[in-house]
Amino acid sequence: MYTKKEIRKQQINILKQLTPNEKIHQSNMIFKNLSNSMLYQKAKNIALFWSTEIELPTHQFINDAALVKKIFLPVVANNHQLQFRQYQQQQMHIVKGLGEPLPSCDKIALNDLDLIIVPGLIFSQTGHYRVGFGGGYYDRLLTKYRGPTAAIILDQQIIPHPNWKVESFDQPIKYFFTSKMNFDYTGAING
Repeated sequence: MYTKKEIRKQQINILKQLTPNEKIHQSNMIFKNLSNSMLYQKAKNIALFWSTEIELPTHQFINDAALVKKIFLPVVANNHQLQFRQYQQQQMHIVKGLGEPLPSCDKIALNDLDLIIVPGLIFSQTGHYRVGFGGGYYDRLLTKYRGPTAAIILDQQIIPHPNWKVESFDQPIKYFFTSKMNFDYTGAING
């Protein structure tokens, strides 16, 4: 059993070793699986995240998806709470190293989102738990959200069982999308 701090450090090192081509190859399959899912096709208002250098690259997918869906990205608001603002290509700025929509972009109420795609460093097939970047933003947010959640996961980010202590405030993610398959928290294969 590792601490979440140890897992973050290990996982960041693993992700830094992936080449851009490896990430792009996997992400093409992951986004194809996500786009073909009924979960995504039915959703009109989708929360995504603007990826950092070590994560699965989301920028192009967000640009493309925004042509047919309303895409919202997280912004850190007061009291370390997340809110979501609508993505518009020319309306982005960098805050603490993360891409965010400008304050002038439209906000959406949390439960008006049809789908939240949650970032993370590592995910477990058992229980669908995740270790994020350590701020607790999404775990706090997901206690209030009633809709479906999903994760887009590189092969190097998924393990069979949590190798960390799952705590009472850790929120499971309903659907996983990988380059090989998609599955929900019951383990059922979906496509």
